[in-house]
Amino acid sequence: MNVIYIVDYPVNGNSGKQKATREKSNALSNNDSIDKFIFISDKPRKGLFSKVFGKIFFDISTAARILPQKNFLVIQRVLFLPLTRVILYFKGIKVISEYHADLQEEIPLMNKSTLQKLLLKVAARFYNFNFHISHGIIYNHPFLKDKFDAIYKKPSIYSYNGSNYEEYYPLKQNIARKELQINPEASIFLFLGSVSQWHGVDYLIDAFNEEPLDNNQNIWLYIVGAKENEYTSHLKKNISNDRIIFVPPVDTKKANHYINASDFCLLPVKQVRTSPGSPLKLYDYISCGKPVITQENLPGYSDEVDNYSLGYSINFTNKISAAKDIYAVYERYDEVKSLFFLKNNRAIAKNKVSWERRMEAWCAFLESVR
Repeated sequence: MNVIYIVDYPVNGNSGKQKATREKSNALSNNDSIDKFIFISDKPRKGLFSKVFGKIFFDISTAARILPQKNFLVIQRVLFLPLTRVILYFKGIKVISEYHADLQEEIPLMNKSTLQKLLLKVAARFYNFNFHISHGIIYNHPFLKDKFDAIYKKPSIYSYNGSNYEEYYPLKQNIARKELQINPEASIFLFLGSVSQWHGVDYLIDAFNEEPLDNNQNIWLYIVGAKENEYTSHLKKNISNDRIIFVPPVDTKKANHYINASDFCLLPVKQVRTSPGSPLKLYDYISCGKPVITQENLPGYSDEVDNYSLGYSINFTNKISAAKDIYAVYERYDEVKSLFFLKNNRAIAKNKVSWERRMEAWCAFLESVR
């Protein structure tokens, strides 16, 4: 099977989207089912003008690369590549599209300018048309599959994100804390990832502002990945606990240090979208052997944590009960539990939910469609 994987964004950055795509393409290229693999991505661009016209040039260059290819199956995660899509259609190449979010409902929640949101609304029409003319769809969450299968009526699967256990791995906690200048005696709770409205970071701040978390001088909350924007500023204004620390986005190496420096890794979510998403941070957390505290009764979150004994499920939406439940985990935690999660979670990351395992499911689906 020959595969071309097209994404119309750069993949050299540290955002979850770029990181996950980079890791997926690497796992796909090494899958035994794939004889030849071509990966096509855009390059980084700054400024709205550059991004808009960059899309046009990327579309032209991608179409030129596709034109001479034969006997390929295409996987795509794109917003607006009309020329490329026309070439694929007339060449009779089957296209499998990734579906990660309902763009129409997500646009109002984005930290973007009014003009950018307007352009995205225009592009969203083509984005949805892509799925109507695709030959199959890979959703990243069962909620999306349940909603859109009846609309697009295409062969489909859903597939969660996977673990990159080679770049995320256990380190001695004291070494990681020394590197990051974190108090070696403190109990560290960590949220690592982009601070978007749907990631539920406000739930964490509300909980850590409550008793008994706010009164315990040994408990610290680190929020790592917070860009300087209006939403982050809003969150900071609501802090009454001086042990809540915001840290800007970090690279993979430093992210690995922060996870290893922590005692507990937090995975809340705010259900303001059809899909709560498949959190890449979950798999980074467990690759380092850390226990996860996530939202209860939610696919993509508590099902993975509960099924594989990766940590604890609580209700983050109630700040009072969340504070009490987090404190209960902290109080009852000991070296035996720490060693269990170190061994169990690392093993699950490598053997059950790795990108290699996820791409096996992808390739089985591709074979069924082609």
